[in-house]
This record gives sequence, structure tokens and C-alpha cells, in this order.
Amino acid sequence: MRNFTNKKVFITGGSSGIGKALARELLSQGASVVLAARGVERLEATVKELSSLGGGKCLALPLDIADREAVAREVPKVIEMLGGLDLLINNAGIAQPGYLQDIEDEVFEQMMQVNYFGTVWVTRALLPHFMAQRAGHICTVSSFAGLIGIFGYTAYAASKFALNGFCDCLRQEMLGHGVGVSLV
Repeated sequence: MRNFTNKKVFITGGSSGIGKALARELLSQGASVVLAARGVERLEATVKELSSLGGGKCLALPLDIADREAVAREVPKVIEMLGGLDLLINNAGIAQPGYLQDIEDEVFEQMMQVNYFGTVWVTRALLPHFMAQRAGHICTVSSFAGLIGIFGYTAYAASKFALNGFCDCLRQEMLGHGVGVSLV
């Protein structure tokens, strides 16, 4: 996808950082974007800010992607909000560095829930749409820590390594369906 004019894009983790920057760029190129994030106030502020810049339509979907039921219920609304969908950008993620022996069990679980399972739940919710239209692209943002372990990021790196395997398999499954899959 080289031209984003009139493209319809859904970005998780869109209220700050990489997600917000991607939204800003895509909007400036004429795409319409739905941003999802857990923090409602920050999400709404981001949508207001980006909407004031002109370009395509920018909408908010408050959502915790680690909540499988909420994802199943809310994510299909993106297609209605935009009148279709061309590009999914799985960008939401969290990190908490620390020594293995010092990190609470819940931190490992939370990172897998958000970084890995959140990506799985969102992708699964939108996959029938992409397969039915036999077009579209699924892009997942990983990390250098998903390619090589980095000191102090045991829990984070494990969740990002999982994304690599997920995207490799999904890419193969989508070959005959016209759906592209990228890992960044």
C-alpha cells in the first residue's frame, strides 16, 4: 500500500507514541482512521488534536485489547465507523523492565495479554472482513526485543517474540486470500 488517500485504517495503541505518529501521517495523506486505546481522556484528546489538523476523518474507540470479550464486541464496529477497512495496525503494547526474579507474575501475564493476546484478539475479530473482501493488510508493530533478547526485558521480549511466530504463520495462511501481513 503506497497511496493512503481514502484508505480506512484501524490503529490500536493510537493515543500516543508510534500509534499517534502513524495516525498523524496517515491522516495527512487522506486516510480515515479509528484509534483505539484504554485511556479514554488521552484518546479523546488525541482524536481532537489530530482532527484539527485536517485530512481524513479521525475517530476514537475506547478499548482494552487485552479484554477478549470487549474486543469481540467493539472491534467489528470499526468497519461500520469507517464504512470498510483496508489496514489494521496492531500497535498497542506495554513494557516493564526488570530482573526476572524481581518481576511479579502478574507483569508477565499482563504483557502477554496486551502485547500478544491483544494482537491475536483484534486480528481474529477483523480477519473475516479482510478474507471476505480478499484484500487488505495487517501490520503488527513488534520490537528489536522481539528479535534478540535485551537485558532487563525478559517479560517484554517473550511477548514480542510470540508476535513474530504469530505473524509468520498468519502471513502463510493469508497467501491465498489476498491479505498482506507485515511485522515491523
